[in-house]
Amino acid sequence: MCSRSSSSARKKYPSEIEFENRFGGFVTLKYPNGESKVVAQVLKPVEGVGRFGGSLYGNTGRIRANHTGVICIITSPHGQVGGFQILPDNHGMSPEMFNARC
Repeated sequence: MCSRSSSSARKKYPSEIEFENRFGGFVTLKYPNGESKVVAQVLKPVEGVGRFGGSLYGNTGRIRANHTGVICIITSPHGQVGGFQILPDNHGMSPEMFNARC
């Protein structure tokens, strides 16, 4: 069971996430107050787009899926199919995700 803090302190949310699309590139959170924080590194750069069915219903640049296994970004206009996925390393290294790493 997850416990949640009862603190009423306001959380700080980033205004942007920057990906350096190269092997070893940084993933940086940027905040409205000018702060930034490196939170990850790229293990496999994006080299094209996939055919993720749900992207048919969204617009370019929108998030199609967001859960513990993937974040999927739509790259196609509404009514067309295309996008790319961001996988956390522990999910990306699981045996069933071998093709995503190669």
